[in-house]
Amino acid sequence: AHEMKSGKWDFSNDSISFDTEGKLINGQHRLHAVIRSGKAQEFSVMRNMPNDSFKHMDTQKSRTAGDILSIDGFKNSCRVASVSKFVMNFKRSHFSDAAGQKRNKIKGLTNADISDFARKHENKIVDSLEYGYNKNNRFVSPGVLSGLFFLFNEKDETAADEFCHKLVT
Repeated sequence: AHEMKSGKWDFSNDSISFDTEGKLINGQHRLHAVIRSGKAQEFSVMRNMPNDSFKHMDTQKSRTAGDILSIDGFKNSCRVASVSKFVMNFKRSHFSDAAGQKRNKIKGLTNADISDFARKHENKIVDSLEYGYNKNNRFVSPGVLSGLFFLFNEKDETAADEFCHKLVT
């Protein structure tokens, strides 16, 4: 609903589907999101699908932010996603959950938000990976240290580099 309300929802190949009896078998969550967002959306619609075809829909895991970034061509996409989520949550004052995996939905971050942030700050994020994912880093989780370097670097590049370098050497 958040993506729809903010105008970030994109038309996709995943149709709203009804079986031969007119029962909705795919798209319930999207239709509920339309109601919550209050914004009309465009969908493809399939009718007269075999009654048991729902067994084969949505059987794979949901795409993670790392999956989306990988499709977008990022190297180390899961690491970039982790740092992006940490920084975004930190800046939104969600300190206790900032490093949490799978918490982006709870705090209103979508994979599209994370992808947009990563694209906008790609060079800074990639530079921050050097510290968190350094083999000598034994003190702080890699995503957190990379995220902290990103944040510290916004305030004072030299001090951020010196502080994080000392942590990993």
